[in-house]
Amino acid sequence: AHALREERAAAVSARQLLEEHLASQRLSSAAALEALQRQRCEERELRAAYEALLSSYRQSESLRAVAEARRHEAERRCEAALSAAEGERHARLAAEQRIADRR
Repeated sequence: AHALREERAAAVSARQLLEEHLASQRLSSAAALEALQRQRCEERELRAAYEALLSSYRQSESLRAVAEARRHEAERRCEAALSAAEGERHARLAAEQRIADRR
């Protein structure tokens, strides 16, 4: 009877150790899962921030290209206006010269 009680006590003790070990494993697994979920959330946030930055960069590049095209167009118009003004000045000088020659 005494040996049976000792064997039973040892079995209960072993069972308790096993249950504690399993509980510890579950806690470790839960902590690992929580850490993995936190990491995935951080990765999603980083990816979203990267995409926003990339979108902003592309938008600024697009705006820069539009501004550059507008600057070139403005330069072309200025050159055309200067050329036209120069042509008008030459025509006026030629007309003045003809008038002066007639006198």
